[in-house]
Amino acid sequence: MSSAVSSVNQLTACFAGESKPFIRNIFTLNTCSHIVGSQVMSFDDEAEMLQAWRDFIEEVDPDVVIGYNISNFDFPYLMERAKHLKANKFPFLGRLKGVCICSL
Repeated sequence: MSSAVSSVNQLTACFAGESKPFIRNIFTLNTCSHIVGSQVMSFDDEAEMLQAWRDFIEEVDPDVVIGYNISNFDFPYLMERAKHLKANKFPFLGRLKGVCICSL
């Protein structure tokens, strides 16, 4: 994948509880309109946004991360952008300390 790909403009996180999501976050580059029921976090810098999302995932510590084509596109794309932007902590998303998910 080429590092000349477009920037990441938005990341979302939704953690489901018993009957409805208990966390709904939007991490956005620059700004976006208010989204009812979600916390919108705006960033001026793409690397800072990626790092904040990574830190959030580490803090919440989900058992499973799912998404449409997340393994074949989303994570590889995010890893490439983080590498290009020198967001060096980004690939360390898992519970295994010091293990880069790009090497699994």
